[in-house]
Amino acid sequence: MKTVISTLLIGLLLATAALLGLVYSGSISVAAVDEESGFTQWLLHTTYEQSVSSHATGIEPPADLDSPSMINRGAQNYQAMCTGCHTAPGEQPSVQSQGLNPHPPDLAELSDELTPGEAFWVIKNGVKMTGMPAFGPTHEDTELWALVAFLQHMHEASASEFEQVMNRATCQAPADDGHNHRHGNQLSAAKEQADDGHNHRHANQLDNLQSGDDHYADDKTTSAQQPSTNDGHDHRHVGQSGHAHADGDHHADDDAATHEQTDDANDRQEHRHDQ
Repeated sequence: MKTVISTLLIGLLLATAALLGLVYSGSISVAAVDEESGFTQWLLHTTYEQSVSSHATGIEPPADLDSPSMINRGAQNYQAMCTGCHTAPGEQPSVQSQGLNPHPPDLAELSDELTPGEAFWVIKNGVKMTGMPAFGPTHEDTELWALVAFLQHMHEASASEFEQVMNRATCQAPADDGHNHRHGNQLSAAKEQADDGHNHRHANQLDNLQSGDDHYADDKTTSAQQPSTNDGHDHRHVGQSGHAHADGDHHADDDAATHEQTDDANDRQEHRHDQ
């Protein structure tokens, strides 16, 4: 008996050492483009199914799961949270969906594989090492149940039925639900607001104005201490070779003799008054 136990222990240690050596060698590919073997796929998927079924035991859906309002709300959430990975009927898989391993199920497959309670548990808690995020930390349970209602309603839905549901949900989307959803009926408004010909001052600009008040005050003081470049008077400074008109433009003298004659005439007039 001792020999058998010793043999088993030695075999276990050798197997553990071989496994650790394989892991630390780096020879196992973790690339998503590499398909797993049939055994590995069976092992992972079976583990997933049994775990979800066990953890979702006792989860009961709300009584209004099939209500139109719940389904519309779920359609809005699906558009905002799920379309990047779970392909809708009549649509082509997204870039993210094509690059994930394991491949995320399409919208029609979700309701076939999971009960409402299981779907809620997966959406709330996510699935490790699959790319499925956990929405429980960021969303209320009512939002997640609405998404489950939409998935159940879309069971075996055609592309036209899916489009009708999404259009209805988009038209009934609330103005502000706390999430950054961009629906179809909001795109035109967003474009119009981008350039409506008015100078809108938003909240994030007020801080900039307030922080620049001191600079603005200094600028006004400096401007007040300096003479205006165009105040309606003919200022003649040393070194200027032209003359200024009332319009503020400075023109070079085309004929210096004209100004000299004017000055001579003024001198003669002053001489007569003195006499």
